Amino acid sequence: MAGAIFCAATLLGFAGRLSWILDLFSHFRVQYLVVLTVFGVVLLLAGRRKTAFFLLGFAFINLTQVIPLYFGGQNMLPAGSSTLRAVLLNVNTRLGDAAKVSEFIRETNPDIIVLEETNSKWLSDLAWLRTSYPHSLAEPRDDNFGIAIFSRLPFVESRVINILGPGLPSILAVVKTEKGDLHILATHPLPPVSSEYSMWRNEQLAQLPKYVNATQPTLLLGDLNLTPWSYHFRKLLQETGLRDSSQGYGVQPSWPNNNQFLRIPLDHVLHSPDIVVLRRTIGPDVKSDHFPVIVDFTIPEKSAALNTWHKVEFDVSLLDKDGLRGSSDSKVAVSYEFCIPDNDACRAEIKAIDQTVQFMPGSHGRIGAGKGECLCIGSTHQENFQDVLRALAEKSYVARIIECHFE
Repeated sequence: MAGAIFCAATLLGFAGRLSWILDLFSHFRVQYLVVLTVFGVVLLLAGRRKTAFFLLGFAFINLTQVIPLYFGGQNMLPAGSSTLRAVLLNVNTRLGDAAKVSEFIRETNPDIIVLEETNSKWLSDLAWLRTSYPHSLAEPRDDNFGIAIFSRLPFVESRVINILGPGLPSILAVVKTEKGDLHILATHPLPPVSSEYSMWRNEQLAQLPKYVNATQPTLLLGDLNLTPWSYHFRKLLQETGLRDSSQGYGVQPSWPNNNQFLRIPLDHVLHSPDIVVLRRTIGPDVKSDHFPVIVDFTIPEKSAALNTWHKVEFDVSLLDKDGLRGSSDSKVAVSYEFCIPDNDACRAEIKAIDQTVQFMPGSHGRIGAGKGECLCIGSTHQENFQDVLRALAEKSYVARIIECHFE
């Protein structure tokens, strides 16, 4: 009976776009995996092979959702780059411990700090931060939705925004780094404890792409009140073009602090494709109901993008000045294909570079466009085609450019 419940929960979690209640089932993939695996192994040892393999099959379904988080990270420091550290912490308006938080910040020594659930008392208790972090902006509130940012790096600009009109505050900031401007969006949507709250959470998430340009160095930090397995989280990544900093670092649950088995990853740091995440960890217990998230990252040298011609995987030397190849009486252009994140910002940037490009969302092409990617097809028969190819290859989110063969 218990196994059947976890099997049903596994399937219900895939229907989160249909109902806020169904979306809640998506958040416990690790728990389903553990319980179903244990049940399956016990039944297998008891000789109930049919039921055991049935439960293990559902365990495998959850494994396919969890295991991708352990692959795909890039933790090599690019040449000429320096490391920055960002910390996200929901301090808990009423239950948190300012002394513990201060100790954690001093030991962690981040460059950028985003604190959520800050009220006036919290800001008073952490007043010392303004000495070590002279650039700051805060919007204190007593309803668990106060927010603050502290930075060692100078602000180019910073402002509090209300994404849903006169609602919950978020912070937009641009900080000056030695590699250029870093754009930061800190936000904290409502928790999905009711149909109405879930609707407002989803609406706030749906508005975030308006404030994000993934073609420039960007961080989005916040207790988003959902996990990587939620339909609405995947939609956020797709529409912003941002990446999950936990990719390659595995499941890192951050809430609640008082129940290890039910703990799930609600606190997120998302980043633009040009940012390289070098390390991502969960911090110690600071007496909040959330654990801190610590992300070490770098913004690679812009000049590093120039050494990207290897991405063009066909022989450009065979083309004439017009981008054509072949004998004089049968010259033809070369069509090429590549993938980009499937969002409007990347499409606009690519279209500005390559006027011949056609976007083919939903098609895989020879290159094998994956989930959340858009297949692009262009032609060498254009003015300055080599400059166009070079500019495309310089985009961090373009991995390969191959010859396209129409069948």
